[in-house]
Amino acid sequence: MTDHEKQSSDHSPAGQDTLDRLDLTPSEESATDDLRPAADTSGPDAQEDILPDAPVLLLCGDSPESRATALLARQCGFLVDVVDDDTEDDNDLESAFPVARRCLRLPGFDHLVETCGIGREYYVAVMTREPELSCHVLAQALESPAAYVGMLGGRRKRDSIYDILREEGVPLAELAVVRCPIGLPIGAQNPQQVAVAIVAELLAARANTLQRMRFDE
Repeated sequence: MTDHEKQSSDHSPAGQDTLDRLDLTPSEESATDDLRPAADTSGPDAQEDILPDAPVLLLCGDSPESRATALLARQCGFLVDVVDDDTEDDNDLESAFPVARRCLRLPGFDHLVETCGIGREYYVAVMTREPELSCHVLAQALESPAAYVGMLGGRRKRDSIYDILREEGVPLAELAVVRCPIGLPIGAQNPQQVAVAIVAELLAARANTLQRMRFDE
């Protein structure tokens, strides 16, 4: 079973019907004259609908879920940064993430916090597939002042990574507020639905309606 399959099963309560595939294509016309058409979010310069004091979603790792999440998060008012460890010339992150503010190539994800400038307005999503890389990225994210940290993967991956980090001295209180599996439990069945789950959780985190948040006042 892949991490994505495990991620989906972790979101699915017993007996829940499979969700229909979501159509995220915006309507071409407004339903009423009072509604304006959605702003263009087809490129990184389309900034009309960013939220006040715009939060930054940092996607760590290129994946189908990352690409879908970038698009939806941008449409919901987040600035989007992407970092990946693949430095091959044929890995065109800019084309894969046309709505991203910036795309960074960082071998081994080393010096993540400094390179990406992670601050308190950052929402960090660990989207890497390899457990070793996920562990490395998560450890660094937990040393940052990010408002939110979430990780893609199932409970088995989470537990193994948490065991390693506990042995390295990461406090249980820090691990307890990592959102893993990342996203609200909607029974996501494909990358687009995973994106809906993640972005909904990001909005809830920003609204302070999640049960636990980092750096609660």
